Amino acid sequence: MKKAILLFTLLLGAIMVSAQVTFGYDAAGNRISRTIVLANSLAKTATTDSIPPATEMLGEMQVKVYPNPTKGQLSVEINGLPDDTGGTIRIYTLQGQLILEQPVSYSRTSLNIGGQPVGTYVMKITAGEKNTTWKIIKQ
Repeated sequence: MKKAILLFTLLLGAIMVSAQVTFGYDAAGNRISRTIVLANSLAKTATTDSIPPATEMLGEMQVKVYPNPTKGQLSVEINGLPDDTGGTIRIYTLQGQLILEQPVSYSRTSLNIGGQPVGTYVMKITAGEKNTTWKIIKQ
């Protein structure tokens, strides 16, 4: 009986070591889901592609941000942006330091924060006279 308990404990420990936890976030940066991915052949693995983009309406424009959390590459789509309306995306540290500023003139903008340390950042999007703020998680 003691051998069975020991074997079960070792097996459980091996499973826990080979598990990965991923989180899903809504547009406000609140965690809305947690997935535990086991590294065995019976487990279903999830990728960041399976997490839908976070979406928010900004007046008549639809803003999508993905993937969040990110490893560095971040995409921002602004659908319905009028041709004569420009915008700006700024990313700040939690201390308020500006680390990236990029103009928006197309519906999809790619950003790279791969050179920044792991942590939480604040992204401010300005499109015309409309503004929105997003919490970005860098893994």
